[in-house]
Amino acid sequence: NQLTALPNVNIFAGLSAMRTLTLYNNQLTALPDGNVFAGLSSLQTLQLNNNELTALGDQVLAGNMQSVQTLKLSPNP
Repeated sequence: NQLTALPNVNIFAGLSAMRTLTLYNNQLTALPDGNVFAGLSSLQTLQLNNNELTALGDQVLAGNMQSVQTLKLSPNP
């Protein structure tokens, strides 16, 4: 993929059964403010590695992220 950004809306609403979200090997430079992953209450693995992320906002991983067991962030700048 060549994603450079995610929309600033709740794009994952209604996907509460999703267990793995793979967004690696893109060109993401930032994630939208707020809890972009709201609604993913069953998420166990979040892969954001191999992007261009330099920081995550305070609320990006807030909310329904208690079920996350694996968070992959490297390598990113």
